[in-house]
Amino acid sequence: MSRFFHTGDDSDTSSESSSSSSDDDVGPSGARTTVGGVTRSRFLQSDSDDDDVKRISRSAKDRRFDALVAISNDVKNHIKNSDWSKLQEDFDSLNDALKKIMKTDMVSGRKPPVPEIYVRAIITIEDFVSSTLKEKPKLSKTNATSLNRMKLKVPKNSRQYKAEIDSLKATGKPTLYDMNMDDSSDSDSSDDEGFKKKAHDSDDSDFSSTDSSSDSDDGGGRGASIWLRKDKVTDSAAETSKSRKVKKVSVARDDPGLADDADDDDGFTVVTRKPIVREVFKPEEMTEESVDAKMLEILQARGRRGTNKLEQITLIESLVPCSKSPRQRIEIMLHLISAKFDGIPAAKLFMPAELWRSAIGNAKDVIALARDNFPGIRFSDEADRQVEDASILLKGAALGGEIIDPTGEAVEGTGAKGVANEQVKKTEVDAEGQIIVRGDIVTTFERFDDELYRAWQHTDAYTPEYVERLKDETALLDLAADVQIYLETAADREEGRDASDGVRLNALRARAARVAARRVTHMYYKPDELNNKVEELCGRKNSDKSLTELAVLVYRYGDERAKSFTMLAHIYNHALENRFFAARDMLLMSHLQETILDADVPLQVMFNRTMTQMGLCAFRIGKPREAHACLQELCSPSFGGGGGGLARMKELLAQGITQQRGYEKTPDQEKAEARRQIPYHMHINLDFIETAHLTSAMLLEVPAMALSKARGDVRRYAISKSFQYFLRNSMKQAFPGPPENTRDFVMAATRCLMRGDWNGAYNHVRGVRSWKALSSTTRTETLERLKELLKVEALRTFSLSYSSYFESMSTSQLSHLFGLPDAKVHSVLSKMIINQEMRASWDQPTASIVMRRTEPSRLQSLALQLASKVANMTDNNEKLMDAKTGGGDRGDRKDDGDRKGGDWKQSGRGMRGRSRRTGGGGGNSDLRNRDGMDSRSGNR
Repeated sequence: MSRFFHTGDDSDTSSESSSSSSDDDVGPSGARTTVGGVTRSRFLQSDSDDDDVKRISRSAKDRRFDALVAISNDVKNHIKNSDWSKLQEDFDSLNDALKKIMKTDMVSGRKPPVPEIYVRAIITIEDFVSSTLKEKPKLSKTNATSLNRMKLKVPKNSRQYKAEIDSLKATGKPTLYDMNMDDSSDSDSSDDEGFKKKAHDSDDSDFSSTDSSSDSDDGGGRGASIWLRKDKVTDSAAETSKSRKVKKVSVARDDPGLADDADDDDGFTVVTRKPIVREVFKPEEMTEESVDAKMLEILQARGRRGTNKLEQITLIESLVPCSKSPRQRIEIMLHLISAKFDGIPAAKLFMPAELWRSAIGNAKDVIALARDNFPGIRFSDEADRQVEDASILLKGAALGGEIIDPTGEAVEGTGAKGVANEQVKKTEVDAEGQIIVRGDIVTTFERFDDELYRAWQHTDAYTPEYVERLKDETALLDLAADVQIYLETAADREEGRDASDGVRLNALRARAARVAARRVTHMYYKPDELNNKVEELCGRKNSDKSLTELAVLVYRYGDERAKSFTMLAHIYNHALENRFFAARDMLLMSHLQETILDADVPLQVMFNRTMTQMGLCAFRIGKPREAHACLQELCSPSFGGGGGGLARMKELLAQGITQQRGYEKTPDQEKAEARRQIPYHMHINLDFIETAHLTSAMLLEVPAMALSKARGDVRRYAISKSFQYFLRNSMKQAFPGPPENTRDFVMAATRCLMRGDWNGAYNHVRGVRSWKALSSTTRTETLERLKELLKVEALRTFSLSYSSYFESMSTSQLSHLFGLPDAKVHSVLSKMIINQEMRASWDQPTASIVMRRTEPSRLQSLALQLASKVANMTDNNEKLMDAKTGGGDRGDRKDDGDRKGGDWKQSGRGMRGRSRRTGGGGGNSDLRNRDGMDSRSGNR
């Protein structure tokens, strides 16, 4: 029987028990234990069997620190062996282990301090890298590559923990390299345990690791020391661990609440960001020269490495109340605005809202000061740059330096500080006594505009933050109006002077045009009513011609690109207000459609937006042919058959980034495309664009299809290829389901219109969801116009489709069927007869239209087409024969191009062919003359 089932009462096993008595004393790692004469398996042992041995449960935090200590030990070993490839792996492992340790505490909400063992390891690696680079030893290719990588990675990583490294170096404690380069492996292991003891020496000592003395006593090595620990530590070991504790270094911290947790972090250096030093300036103790000197000192630190940008903003803000003159105050505030622009965080793609609002408030104060002190103070312009004397250069004039001429010699009498300041003041005053302030308020305003535009681009449009940033537009427009009024006032003063400077006057007008162009970009996409409300929010009330006045200013004094953009914006605004003919005339007079392909991409996007809005305007006022002409190119298929869909429209209108199949964009192309995206509140509804295009195409295509079918044409010119493609796919469905999207609704309306059911077509078109994009008044007016168009086109389609089945049609019956007045029915049918779309005549006594059976049959149409093709083939063969035999010109023959141009079916110019046709009697000769199919006589 197996020994597993043996008990103390078995007499047969006494000999076996005595023979195995040597195994009864096996410890906890053995197979069994004898207690009270009974042999038990090690699985049945309890923790009370051995009072000296206790099993320790280690937390995840302790295991992470043990991993950090183990990696630091590998760092020391690989430094001794100069194994750079392994050292690079250890460096990456150190950072990975640190990330796990530095996780934010969910209870306190703060990150733990950087462990001292990590800082020691980083210092050790950094010293070894620098010493190796100085010695330049011969290394293998692998080690040399790893060294070069470490040379780049270590300094970058050390800058993140500069405060911790400096604090540790200030204490004078040795690094791992200094402590262990000359020690043996045994001392290394004891040092590691000492570091672990420092890292975990806190109030909960039951979960800390043992030191090296306990490991040597147990005899279990490093593996046993993790799980086994003596309850009682010898006095010498306790004294050793106590002497190894590192005194904590206190560092200035921003959060005073961190001091409460200092007692729980024995052995660590708590390091936080250095607080911003707020220097206090007393205005009564400072003079104008001292303020200028202090301002220059602050500006000299700008752009240097390690300069705190927020601290610079704070210092300049505290220096503003110390200004002694309006000129000095304006200059300081301009520097403050510039510092705030530089203070944008690197992780942000745009200026934060609070920083932007505070900066634009400073800009308004600058304009107010300049306006209050006008004309005593003015800003520099192009004229000042041209008249500057380049023979004298100021070198440290504000700090009492010397004025140096181009030869390098000092000018006499300029070494004193006061004389230099007087020289500076002289250069700041022009011939009229005006104080010149170095700064450009127009460029500052444009920077505000760019930052707000980027904020709109990179903010989610469905969040309250986007709405808050939209409200900032009123502050920007208010600043724009103040800047433009100031510039126009200065220009009027310059123009009224007798000795007016033409350069300065043109510069002022050009700057006013730049501001006006920016204001136009914020107004053109809004209706006039909304623009008036925005002006009221800004505290101003302008007339309805405010946009026109701004545009005229740009047309006179703006640059070429600003003129083109403003012209397109002006056309867009006309189309938005349903002034289609004014917009069309401006577009034709500008000739922008001829040169737009040579313009930059943003200008091309603006052109696409303008043409789209013109198409929507034509659709709203009931002009389907003009609407289709404007929207055809935008909504045309991008590749081959089928429609381009919403993706193509998004790309052309810059309303979204799309990926084309089989084409990958480079990162630079993606960034450029993201920069040119239009903010959400300026978007044009893509569904309504598709609705307008397909509905306009339906109103043009359905009567043309009925006319082609009545004439028996096999091939005809398609007005909208994309519409024909969608219609073919829709007609293939044997059992079409209910419409779901815009395309399905329009195709269902097309099927109804082909039967002459205008009411069904109207109900389908009205069911499109994109009508919600329009206001209630505009939607009602547009649907009423669309209903009238559907009635007329349904009448034309019915007359053409069923004319062969009727001898005559009554006007009153057609009027009742299509809901049109008798006069309207008479007008539509008469126009069809005049255009030779339908061969009929009016019977005035009965008020009915009588049909004439002269339309060709299908066999006759096919025969005429065959004759035309044979004639063309004969002419081609004769030309080939002449080219082969060297024959002369065939002057006796009619020009082949004219003969082809007369055939409206072959050339696709139906209207031109129909305008040259002549009427005549019946018979085949009349048919040939009417359709232009006689190959011998041509279409003369």
